[in-house]
Amino acid sequence: ISDRTVFSAGTSIDKSGRATGNLGVRYQPSETGFIEAGASLDSSRSPDFRLSFGRKFAQGGIASL
Repeated sequence: ISDRTVFSAGTSIDKSGRATGNLGVRYQPSETGFIEAGASLDSSRSPDFRLSFGRKFAQGGIASL
């Protein structure tokens, strides 16, 4: 989609046969802000979904809105 977007995926199966996996995407339009979302999957429980965002205020002080 963009050079500012990173996709990640991973999976593993342990000796007991439990399968886990992670899917995620991170969009960072600038050095000071990001949005990311992902899902953690586990064969022994329900999926876990997350969404986070943030902004770094390098100058400090009060942020104007």
